[in-house]
Amino acid sequence: MKPSIKADRHAAGPLPSELVTIVVKELISWVSQARLRNICKKLDLTEPPEADAPREEYGKILKQALAGSNSADLLLSQILKEFVKSRPPKKNTHAWDSWQGKHYSIVRALRKHGLDPDGFPVGPPVIPPDLEAALVVLGSKVSVREKLRLAGHHLRERKCFDPKTTGAWLRSAIEVVHSELVSELQTAQERFSSQRDADRRAHLCKIGFISKSEEKVSNSIYGLLSAEFIHEEEHDRSARKDTAVFVQSTVHSYLILLLGRLREERDGKIRKDGRRAGD
Repeated sequence: MKPSIKADRHAAGPLPSELVTIVVKELISWVSQARLRNICKKLDLTEPPEADAPREEYGKILKQALAGSNSADLLLSQILKEFVKSRPPKKNTHAWDSWQGKHYSIVRALRKHGLDPDGFPVGPPVIPPDLEAALVVLGSKVSVREKLRLAGHHLRERKCFDPKTTGAWLRSAIEVVHSELVSELQTAQERFSSQRDADRRAHLCKIGFISKSEEKVSNSIYGLLSAEFIHEEEHDRSARKDTAVFVQSTVHSYLILLLGRLREERDGKIRKDGRRAGD
């Protein structure tokens, strides 16, 4: 499934005018007039202008529909689906960069107005609910969630799957979590200063946060991400994606394990401090 933009609202009614303006502006500045005409026809809007009409004419029709419809949520979702279909097939091109810029502009606008810009729910969510719940323990460390989300979206692409990018995002998410764990668990007597993730994993084992066997599993996951996706060049593409899906699931489970233990560690400290305060 290609990544999409979802407009997930729970209340019917017109959309905010600022959001409508941004969505329509980015759409008509990118999508061809022929496609704009097809969008208007597909959405069963008023009779669209001729194919060679100025883009602004299409913009007026779409603005009126989004701003005045009581089912604007559904209409917005359909329009954004069409926008995603117009994405260039090749990455690392000027066209791709231009489309991405418009895509991010729409995503920011959706988030600003409380809408969910995640992919349309065809299949499981990008980040499983149990992992979403576990990530709460990191508080404002949204970079981990964003890296996992980007990796998840990438794995859902069929034509543009980039193993190096996916592997780098997953590995980076692990590194951020390891860094947070080491930072929180270090003591005044034993400060940790290394920037190498291998040293972080060894330190977590040394202080008893993970077992020796779990350290070996962690090393294997990290090593597989580095060797199979980031540094290796020649692999069968379909097999590589299959492996990536497996590793992604493993990374999710590993992070749930670590973050669950961090929560237990904090809860235990609170209970311990509470008993001391009551003595």
